[in-house]
Amino acid sequence: MPDVAHGFQLHPARESATAVTTLLVDLTTRQPGWRVGATMHLPRQKLTYWAKTSPNWDAPADFLVADPESPRLDRAFNDRGRGRDDFNYLAESDPAANHERFVADVLEAQREAEATALISPWLVHGLSQTEHELSTTIRFAEDAQATAQGEHLLMGLEATEGVFANAQARNAMINELVEGPELPVYLRMRVNPPAGYKPFQEFDPLSGMRDVVRSLEENDRPVALPQSGLAGWLTDGRKHIVYL
Repeated sequence: MPDVAHGFQLHPARESATAVTTLLVDLTTRQPGWRVGATMHLPRQKLTYWAKTSPNWDAPADFLVADPESPRLDRAFNDRGRGRDDFNYLAESDPAANHERFVADVLEAQREAEATALISPWLVHGLSQTEHELSTTIRFAEDAQATAQGEHLLMGLEATEGVFANAQARNAMINELVEGPELPVYLRMRVNPPAGYKPFQEFDPLSGMRDVVRSLEENDRPVALPQSGLAGWLTDGRKHIVYL
């Protein structure tokens, strides 16, 4: 982990390439001691857009990730984003059954977008009453670890607020994770968004997320909090957050 006091990952909900570039330059100028990065949401734009945009974002940034947003595979094909015709993984019919091909396609899509770190795909743990999503997510990470070409790799992981709020469920998730690949974790919490502009303020899921981050870090699994469905993260680099 770099010895910096703070880091900031720009995770724009709606990409305006020029605005993001301007903000990255402004951040790095105003805060030269920060480690600054940006996220490309792969399904939301075509490859030509990312190929044109990534050099402009990468120049001022310290790192650039291309989030595969793999839970979009739960949607009908026509609702998987503008990138569905360019990125093969977005056309996968059964990611779990075809996990080796699916993971290879996800990693290749990120390489095509010129990401500086790669993220393994994931399913959302807690959507069903089984462990299918979590076990499949771990398998995806194992496949990615086996086939990565020396790149910096993170394990994508997402769980519902119910998993984070329940001590038994989150401890079971942690136990499975620490038995899995020794990778930093790219962690999200899926929440039911509050009405209007009120921030998410549910104590049990938020405190549970804190406990998960602490437990993973104690087991040598640094955590990146890119965007949890809550807000951007301004992070203390001397604690539980990994910088890419």
